[in-house]
Amino acid sequence: MSSLDRDKYAEVLRYLLSSEANNDKLGKVKLMKLLYYADFDHYAAHRQSLTGDRYFKLPYGPVPSKAEEILEDMCQRELLTIGQKPRYQYLRYVYKRPREGNIGRSDCKMEGSFYSGDRYCKSW
Repeated sequence: MSSLDRDKYAEVLRYLLSSEANNDKLGKVKLMKLLYYADFDHYAAHRQSLTGDRYFKLPYGPVPSKAEEILEDMCQRELLTIGQKPRYQYLRYVYKRPREGNIGRSDCKMEGSFYSGDRYCKSW
């Protein structure tokens, strides 16, 4: 099992949050599912976890155990803001990244199936 790599974890989250396809539709459930898909696609291709996190089975899908902690840390370091927005009768989490310094594929320095996560982003 891979150990948790907090920097790589934050980089993966930054990439998922910067995707054009996600824009305003990215809530907590979708973010957790995209993280799961990216992590397990990478594992299938490289036999190594991308983030090193463990996942729990919940009714709405798998949830990474450390994602909340990493997101909060990113918020404290001003790498993103976390807010809530009304959606029907619920409040949905909204994640915003600062405009400057958006990362792209060439900046990620990750290879392989991680970028195939785009196919999940675009189909939601």
